[in-house]
Amino acid sequence: LAVNTYYIEKCAEDNSHLEWILIYGAETAARKKKKKIVTQINGSIVKQESTRSCACCGEPARLGLVNKEGKKEMYCPRCTFKWVVKMIQCAHCGAETQKVLRIDNDDSAEVQACTTCNQYSKIVDTRKLLRVDAPLILDVKYLHLDYIAQDRGYGVEEESNITH
Repeated sequence: LAVNTYYIEKCAEDNSHLEWILIYGAETAARKKKKKIVTQINGSIVKQESTRSCACCGEPARLGLVNKEGKKEMYCPRCTFKWVVKMIQCAHCGAETQKVLRIDNDDSAEVQACTTCNQYSKIVDTRKLLRVDAPLILDVKYLHLDYIAQDRGYGVEEESNITH
């Protein structure tokens, strides 16, 4: 399942809507169907070969949870598929050159920023939480980590690559 971006762009332009709101609505509407598909095929995708994105839907990796066994599982916010990557491995390029960004007084979450590809992932250590919310909720709860990473230049395209 994919969002028809051409249709969304045209609809936004014709109706004076913000494009991102329409994309968000379409993604939200399709999420239930995507979860059902993941449930059906989860056993057939045994190993995640590429760490760059979700093997099921292609969404870039952005949220990882450290489970009870101490393993880092990346979660797809779009379809809820999960896969394991090495604790020190970049979920985008596979490099092991991570810079860790933390907030004082909070050892339950961090940003793992890659010095090779300049991307980042939010990592939440669920062993340090009193209550573990759904990954989608945790993604929003730790939104401030996105601001910290992007403020330091991670995950942001250079001006020359952005088309207006």
